[in-house]
Amino acid sequence: MEENKNFENRRDQRSGKNLFIFYKLKSDTPDKSMAITCNISGNGLMFETERDIFKDEIIDLEIYQPFNQCKSIYLSIPVKSKVAWIEKICKNNFHEGENKFKVGMEFIEINKEDRKKIVKYIEKNNSYKRP
Repeated sequence: MEENKNFENRRDQRSGKNLFIFYKLKSDTPDKSMAITCNISGNGLMFETERDIFKDEIIDLEIYQPFNQCKSIYLSIPVKSKVAWIEKICKNNFHEGENKFKVGMEFIEINKEDRKKIVKYIEKNNSYKRP
């Protein structure tokens, strides 16, 4: 596993709003796993998982982004992504089902209009502060 050493070198504005995602590893059965984003930009996102995921692995994502202010309508945004980095969560004991890894994803195939929707959402809802 490679730690994220470029955390401060991000070039894009990010939102700390949590968005629901499904993800499917190429090696998986047809089942998808679900997660909540920790942050997102127009070029990638970060989420936590209990699954073993490897750097450079290609993952199909489906991002669910609110379309309106009251969150009664959601957009489904399909994205092919690549694992840019993985960081083990430092903790001595984990409960069953508890997240063990932070995973940074880079979008490698995304519809141009969908990327614009993500960026617009970030601009409207930006609350992310870097640690």
